[in-house]
Amino acid sequence: MIAWYGSRFVLNSSNLTDVILNSLAVGFITDIDEGLWEFFVSEDVREMLEGCVPVIHVVLPRRHVLATSVFFYFILVEGAAYGLNYQACSDLD
Repeated sequence: MIAWYGSRFVLNSSNLTDVILNSLAVGFITDIDEGLWEFFVSEDVREMLEGCVPVIHVVLPRRHVLATSVFFYFILVEGAAYGLNYQACSDLD
């Protein structure tokens, strides 16, 4: 994603000076995380984190995502309707 936006950023430059400066800026953005990691994280912590088991991200099929989003949308709408109804009824008292 960074490569996509970075290349668009460089390609939208108007002259050669801007191309060079924008290329340096994209290079800085892509390398800053590694520099901060090396500077702020101690060697012990790096070794400990490198020994951790990676987290596996499971992508659900589209139908499960849709069913989940419809369920949460239903809860959100019902909660909002209940809140508005409760507020309207309490104003009558």
